[in-house]
Amino acid sequence: MWILRFLEFQKICTENALDIIRVTDASWNNIDFSQNEPEVIRQYLIQKNVGIDYLNHNLAPILNRRGFLVKFASVYIHQKPRITRISGGRCEIGDMLVIFSFFDRQKTPLINSAFLVQAKKEFEIDNVCQKELYENDFEFNLPANLYTNSLCCNASPRRYWPRYWGNRVRGLQYLIFNEHTDPTIRFLPWDVSIQASWSIIFLWTLLGNWALRFSRYPYNCQNWSAIIWDLIAITGRALTRGQTRGQGINYLMTIINQFNAFDKFHDYSRILDGHEGGLPIMLIMVQDKEIKL
Repeated sequence: MWILRFLEFQKICTENALDIIRVTDASWNNIDFSQNEPEVIRQYLIQKNVGIDYLNHNLAPILNRRGFLVKFASVYIHQKPRITRISGGRCEIGDMLVIFSFFDRQKTPLINSAFLVQAKKEFEIDNVCQKELYENDFEFNLPANLYTNSLCCNASPRRYWPRYWGNRVRGLQYLIFNEHTDPTIRFLPWDVSIQASWSIIFLWTLLGNWALRFSRYPYNCQNWSAIIWDLIAITGRALTRGQTRGQGINYLMTIINQFNAFDKFHDYSRILDGHEGGLPIMLIMVQDKEIKL
């Protein structure tokens, strides 16, 4: 039943594909691309009248029909985690985590997918460690604050990237933006020089044709699912710091519940100062108000 409903949402996106591309392109207008990569991402995620805020006011109303509610949200974190490569060296796991979640009227997850991006100002890579991490490494070690309380692989720092035959290119990507070119996603490996506009990737993500699926729940998950759930969990714990928390919490729902009122577009972001661990998150939420799993 819910699969048929997702097909209906795909139909809405297909019918409005040109509007999705147009609005997504326009969401980058008035971003100050002269700033460094973290600042550009910060603007897109939390600044008024651009990015997430612009999508909520100009794209969500187009997609909110036939029983679906769409909202875009963000969590901005200043301190990003640094992983340790097996061959030596430490580098950031990425600059932003993009999550798509499709859930029923009681917020039971039906489809989860995500991708990580490294942000670049130019069409060149000056960080060999990050390039090797994304393109050639198959495993790495997380910092202790990410794996110690993992719901997936408690007490083990080792995590495993998807292989290329496991759709690695859908999970790990480069995001290039500057004053002279529209924001662009460049696929792995970098040297092949295959790329697409951010707006096209955004459309594909809404359609469920892009990003890499991860498990609906954070229990006993492995590989890609474990990586994404660990990044989600540390952010969820920071957002609920000081509140009573139990074991086995679905922290994706914790984050989604921060933006519970889908009709209140002004409430779309959270900022975590002084919390090292998770990545800045762009959250694409689609709720089907007509079904219950």
